[in-house]
Amino acid sequence: MFFNKDKTSIEYSLTKSNRKTMSIIIENSGEVRVLAPKRLTNKSIHAFVMEKESWIREKQEVVHQNRRVKPRIGQGTELEILGEKYEVVFREVTLKKDEKIVLADRYLVYSYKPESKMHIAAVFENELKQLVTTIIEERIRFYSQVMGVYPKKVSVKDQKKRWGTCTSKGHVLFNWRLIFAPKSILDYVIIHELAHLKHMNHSADFWNLVSHFDQDYKLKREWLKQNGGFIDWSFEASDIF
Repeated sequence: MFFNKDKTSIEYSLTKSNRKTMSIIIENSGEVRVLAPKRLTNKSIHAFVMEKESWIREKQEVVHQNRRVKPRIGQGTELEILGEKYEVVFREVTLKKDEKIVLADRYLVYSYKPESKMHIAAVFENELKQLVTTIIEERIRFYSQVMGVYPKKVSVKDQKKRWGTCTSKGHVLFNWRLIFAPKSILDYVIIHELAHLKHMNHSADFWNLVSHFDQDYKLKREWLKQNGGFIDWSFEASDIF
């Protein structure tokens, strides 16, 4: 934590590495991350943060204004899925295998067992994960053929800091909360991670490959920076009524 002369504070996490320059990152949550070379002292890093205080607060305010509020889910409420608005419909079923979420016309139909009500938030979240997993797998198959790259494994996880990840073993992982982003944003993240199967970096060659399949990728990146406050959403019992 850094305190300025007025005793107000800027909280930030500090990571030192072999990098050559210093960088400040404002996360979608508003948290501040400082990346610095190992050779710099904490005092000089603090001074750098102090110089950027106005910029940091401006960026945090933008993040706060653009942050989407996690919705409360109930019969008849509206939920935005892949850029489209759906009316939520709860439907009781008797069999466990029939518990699922289905998008039909402009309705999100959530079928659940009455005894699941005690854990309805967890069940609802899990069913959203299953839904977006199916959609991501379909888009992966499409873009794999188009781009000529094939991941060895595809997973949808509870990541809270990243939208997607590609490992050196050819495993691509995605944040299940992408279901709350427009479909074009989901496609961009998929293209981005598949491009890493050819370039495990963010070199010019990597971005040229991304651009070849998504000419508007810069707009998509900016959209995530400005609107990606749902990256860590997690539903609780109080969110379902």
